[in-house]
Order: sequence, then structure tokens, then C-alpha cells
Amino acid sequence: MIDSIVLDYDALGKYTLLTSLLLICAIVPLLLIALALVHRWLRSIPRLVLVSLILVLVVAAYLRIFLYPHLFTLYLDDYYPLEIANKIVHLDFSSLNSVFVANALIFVPAFALFGVGFKSGMYVAIALSIASLILFFTLAYLLTKDYLAALIATALMSLQPSHIQYSFSTYNHIPIFFGLMLALSAFFSYFETRKKSLLYLSLLCILFLLEMRTEILLLVPILLMYFIIKEKNNLRKAFTWVPWAVFGLGIAALIPKFFFFNLNHLNYTLMSISNFLRNLGVANELLGVSFIGLPFLVVGLVAAIYKKNFGLLALSCIATGFLALVLSMEFSQIQGARHLHFTIAVMYLLFGSGICFLLGLIRNKHAKVASVGIVVLAIVIQGLMHNVSLVNAQKTSLPFNLIYFDTRLPEYAAAIIPLHCTIVSPHPAKYSALTDLKAIPVEQFLFDPNGYMGKGCIVFAEDLSCS
Repeated sequence: MIDSIVLDYDALGKYTLLTSLLLICAIVPLLLIALALVHRWLRSIPRLVLVSLILVLVVAAYLRIFLYPHLFTLYLDDYYPLEIANKIVHLDFSSLNSVFVANALIFVPAFALFGVGFKSGMYVAIALSIASLILFFTLAYLLTKDYLAALIATALMSLQPSHIQYSFSTYNHIPIFFGLMLALSAFFSYFETRKKSLLYLSLLCILFLLEMRTEILLLVPILLMYFIIKEKNNLRKAFTWVPWAVFGLGIAALIPKFFFFNLNHLNYTLMSISNFLRNLGVANELLGVSFIGLPFLVVGLVAAIYKKNFGLLALSCIATGFLALVLSMEFSQIQGARHLHFTIAVMYLLFGSGICFLLGLIRNKHAKVASVGIVVLAIVIQGLMHNVSLVNAQKTSLPFNLIYFDTRLPEYAAAIIPLHCTIVSPHPAKYSALTDLKAIPVEQFLFDPNGYMGKGCIVFAEDLSCS
């Protein structure tokens, strides 16, 4: 009896769709309420800071839109959310993969409004990437109360190569980063405004993120501890715990997914202490910490301890937990680890805080202005060098628009994959008979692979996925 329930992935997919939709229906009105508070806060920001932030966002948007055609690669996990979003738009709720359902719902409005297509998904991902930077700036200011530190951290994140490259991914890397920034911004805003709606928004966002990744649970004990410290005078009042009670009910509702999916699908044996010790050597490469930036990072952490900035310290603990989780994986999996973006963002926040702490020690006004100018110039140069090297590396390693995916549903492939692509498949007739896509057998491709790759988009279908 248990085995029959465990293997009913179709029911699990529908259950995930139901819980995700309920969470979205609860989050949207709370988000609209929060926007009024954000608008009020934006009007209080000094004009120079606001102009600087807009400039950072414009450059970030340009980089992502400009680099997108050159770096775009659609992998297996990128295709599934688009396929499921297409099915939901057409009210087809059969065979929904529970891993991708919450992720897919993000693209449903764009597909419903502008039609199904991979470009719609890409631009939604890019928009989320830009929005996540705005939220990161908000979070950075809430924790440091320093506009310059928030701008430095946001500028660095906007130029971060991994964040740029995953801005083109429709899998959950950027959606999770966006959700984390939204949840944490709302959480720390609650202690500034005492608006209960922000606390509810934060906890519901965490529940939605749990629909995508179970590891988000790492946030909960640290945020709960921070909440207890800040609310120590109200802990005996029942209403203080109502949001957490609602959160607990949400966790209870998600237990079927945690149990039936994680115990039967996820392979936790891939994580070990030996992997962690082996991967410590690549931690610097993954995070992109330079010897020049390390002292500022350390100063920022020491300053947070000295100032008793429990919010920044709590974020550092979460980031360290995510980093430990990533390093415990097999090396082949850690390059695309979605939690690295969060860890890098916290690192940049500490970096910016460290710079501002040192700038505060400079008394001469001209020297301080010159120092800020040097910091800005260094950020721009580093960002441009990183992204130029990223494009060059991509040019030498992969042809443009090389797409990998795995599907048994050719009618959905036709809706997602652009018509100029050529499908390479062991069963080309399945695609050419049901779609307008050009499909060729594997043997034909292997006879002249360079000739086909030089023509642009190639789709490797089915058992050739990611090979």
C-alpha cells in the first residue's frame, strides 16, 4: 500500500500545483500591500543614491539582454519548467513533475499573455534577475543602514558572472535568489515598521521556496532565533506567535511532498564530509574571492560583530550553512549550485560594509571622495573583465545556442523550441511527424557534426540529453 502511494508521482504533481497556487494567492495581496511601503521608502532615498541605483540596474539589464544571445544554453532542467508551464496554460494537469511545478508557475502569466515560447521564459528570468537586485539593495540597506555599502554590494552582484549567466536560465536558480531576497527583505522590514503583513509575506515566501528546494529549511532556525531576540519582550503574548503558527501549518501541508519525493528521489549519498574536505580547495574559485577583497570582507565581518549587527551576522550564518551544503556535494554538481548566489551576495554585503567602515575612519573629505572613486572604478573594471572572460570562455567551449533537453512529449517541444533548431534524435520521425521542427537521425549528425553545429541551434533529444 505504501509503495503504491510513494510511486504516485502524478498525484504528487497535482498536490504541489494546488499548494503552490494557494501560496501564490496568499502572497500576491501581501506583496501589493508591501509595495505601498516600498514606494514610501523610495521617496525617502537621497536623489544621488537613487540615480546611482538606477544606473546600476540599467547596466545590469543591458549586460543580461546583450549577453543573452551569446551565452544562452537550454539544459534539461531549464526545459521542464517551460514544458509544465505550457501544460498548465492549456489546462493539462497530467504528468506534472512536482520538482518543477512551483518553478513553472512563474512563467504561466507570460505564456498566457504573450504566447508560449522559450524567449518569453528567458525574459521573465531576466526580469526576475533585475528585480532581485532591487530587493538585494533593499536588504543591504536594512541591515547596514548605509546607502554606499548597499550600492557597492548591489553593483558587485549585478556584475557577478554566475548571476548574469543564470539570468538566462528558466530553472530555479534566479527564482530562488529572488524569493530569498523578497523573504529576507520583508522579514527585516517587519522589525522596522512592525507591519505584521510583512512577516506573513516573508514566511509565506519561504514556504513557496520550499516547494522548489527543501534546503531552504536552513533559513528557519536562524530567522526564528533572530525573531526571539528581537521580540523578547512580547514572547508571552499569543498574537506574537500567530504568523509562526500559520507557517507551521504550511510546513505540515508540505510534509507529503518532503516525505514522498525526497525519500524516494533525492540521493543524499552524494553529500559527504569527504566531498566537503576535497572541495574546500575550490571554495575560493566558486566564490570569486580575491586577495585584494578578502581584507575588506574580514573587516566587514569584524565590524558587524563590533556593532552587534545581529541581522548581518544571522545572514552570514545562513550563507555559511548554504556554502557548507554546496561543498559537501560531488564536485560535478557544485558549479551550478543555486545557493552560491546567496552566499556570494552576503559576501559582497560584508565587503561593502567593510569598505564603508574603513572610509568612515578617513577624516579628510577630498581623500574620502577619491577613495570612493577608486572603489567604483575597481568594481567596474572587475565586472567588465569577468564578463569578457565569460564570453570568451563560452565561445571557445560551446557553439552558440546549443540546446540540451529530454522530453517524451514532442507537441510541447514544438511550442518551446524555436523553429530554426535542428533536433538530433534516435527517433526523428516522432518529431517530424508531429511538429514542424526539422529532425535528423543520430547517424546523420555524427557524419558531419561540425557542419550542423556551425549552422546554429542544435537540440539533442531523449537519451542523448546532456551527453
